[in-house]
Amino acid sequence: ADLDAARALLDRSLTLDPDSSYTHSLLAYCLYHQALLVWTTTDPTGLAATYLEVSRRAVELDDNNWLGHALLGMSVLWCLRDYATAESEVQRAALLNPSAALAHQFNGCVYNFNGQPEAALPYLAAALKLNPGPISATLLLSDMSLAHLLTGDLDQAVTYARRAISKYNGNSRAWERLTAALGLQGRIDEAEGCFRAMADIRGVPDRAYLDMTYPFRDPAHRDILMGGLAAAGLEV
Repeated sequence: ADLDAARALLDRSLTLDPDSSYTHSLLAYCLYHQALLVWTTTDPTGLAATYLEVSRRAVELDDNNWLGHALLGMSVLWCLRDYATAESEVQRAALLNPSAALAHQFNGCVYNFNGQPEAALPYLAAALKLNPGPISATLLLSDMSLAHLLTGDLDQAVTYARRAISKYNGNSRAWERLTAALGLQGRIDEAEGCFRAMADIRGVPDRAYLDMTYPFRDPAHRDILMGGLAAAGLEV
């Protein structure tokens, strides 16, 4: 409901000032969260396409808009699987605003998905240092869990996912990664319990959601996540 209200206000703002780069970047951020967090009641694929268009417009209007570059990087990652452009965009965001935790977080995300999870961890740690608040921390710890999952360090993947959940129990992404790590460890009863908790928060993730929001460059990394979730009961 809050995202819907935010989007309505941003749409209204753009009718007043259609050439505001800042407003376009905020709208892109809103669309990003809607596609990521409320996929059961929205069209995530359609939202992501709009998110790409709006973030691209934000950068066209102001090439120094760090948030626009950060979101454009994530949108080309999701929609186009253009890993080189995604990397260059999120790196430009961090250069434009080195103190922006979100820019460092998105660098970590791109490295997680472009096949270099080891390189993601320093960016995520830097973002956590810049913004250790609980809402930021739950997302960053969850992304650290994913990096450890992909490198095969399942104990650390479990630890970081649990830390993320301790910051915010409603972080469905952290539950997804905890479920997968426990499933890969063969701790099936625990994994199934986490799968039920995950489903209670956002519903059971479907193929479209997983393909859209886990844009792995390396098919082996996708197999790791899906294998862990399948062990906990997800039909893949």
